[in-house]
Amino acid sequence: MNTRLIALLACGAFIPPCSAQQPAPRRVLRRSLDVVTQLRVTDTVFIASPRACGHAPSGIAIDSAFDAAFPDAYNQDGVFAILRTPLDNSRIGYLLRVPSQYESSAIDLWEFDQRRDAWRAPIRMADAFGDGPWALTWWAWLVDLNRDGHKDLVLRHQESRINETSLKQSTSDSLFIRMWDGVYAPATLTADSTLRAVFDPQRWCR
Repeated sequence: MNTRLIALLACGAFIPPCSAQQPAPRRVLRRSLDVVTQLRVTDTVFIASPRACGHAPSGIAIDSAFDAAFPDAYNQDGVFAILRTPLDNSRIGYLLRVPSQYESSAIDLWEFDQRRDAWRAPIRMADAFGDGPWALTWWAWLVDLNRDGHKDLVLRHQESRINETSLKQSTSDSLFIRMWDGVYAPATLTADSTLRAVFDPQRWCR
């Protein structure tokens, strides 16, 4: 398996709006994203919040004229284009850094279907935040698990909490699979030890 950690490069450029007066529609957004994002073609794409791997926040800031193309929750702290990658012969995935609990630390997958000329609903791929004794980290991989030519989703959710009375720490570490079958199937929890070893964030977070 050809694996590569996708570096999230910081950039000060802004995506220009299509009009200074009117919000940009999603179709114009897609053309603008194609201009400013690098195309990465790899077997596996590792996705992590910059906070999780100790990276500086990154991506190309998207102008506020595109706010109408995004959910209202995105319009808090800014949206940043990271990269695009083919999901199969007809679908392109765009990774955007978007607002989360406290800042733009989450990464969502925006999937564009070229045959239908339409966007699908975004999927939360990665995030990292906490509050005092509690912390949550989500990681993700785009990878063709069954070699059918379509990238599937592997999601790993880790959570830790310290009891403020006993000072004992409790943790959870869940691995989910979302296979592609026309759409991404609902997440399935897996305890497969081989998959857990392959998709160990510490092996990828470099």
